[in-house]
Amino acid sequence: MSVESEEQPVEEPIHPDFQAPIRLLRDASAGLLDRRSPISKERVEGLYRHLAGAVGQILESARKQLNEGLDQFREANPEAVGEEFEQVLEIFREGQERIDDGMRLMAQTFFASTDLASLEANAGALSLAESHIQDGLDRMESALALTEDPTILGQPGPVTAAEVPTALDSLGSCLDQLTVYLEKGQREQLEEAMVHLDQARGLLLRALAQSEG
Repeated sequence: MSVESEEQPVEEPIHPDFQAPIRLLRDASAGLLDRRSPISKERVEGLYRHLAGAVGQILESARKQLNEGLDQFREANPEAVGEEFEQVLEIFREGQERIDDGMRLMAQTFFASTDLASLEANAGALSLAESHIQDGLDRMESALALTEDPTILGQPGPVTAAEVPTALDSLGSCLDQLTVYLEKGQREQLEEAMVHLDQARGLLLRALAQSEG
């Protein structure tokens, strides 16, 4: 009696949790700005080290997955040209640069604070740093998505259209914050909505500029 072979399910790649650093940052900053909690230099520096470690793990995991994805695509598409891979790597590099900029800005402002007054004074810089980090994470996620979609990566020409879905996500987050604002009427929701709106605008401008080039 013949035994029919069962097809093994194709395992989907497990992506890094690109939003984990943002959640950790928001939890850490909210805890520091809580007037009921004591502030100390050691506590602030410890939270920053914890955040930097989480970001480092995401970068390492994403870089490994990117290299694996490109290697697999090269094996399946030996005729692909190097320019296609360079475009993906450039998106990834730009993402890392944006994250580095955000981490540097936080270290020099919000996480250099030693009391509640300076933390509150640096809240605006923290919001800007978060937008840099979010933009960088979005770019990295777009780069990984390109390695998994041969119909995109294999096409000649620019690959930046993959940034449009992340721009849509940012617009959705902006709308969510506006909805909360209409319920609570707090300024923080408007500021957060503007951060997401700026992220979406930056991604769309980048996609538009490169599609014309």
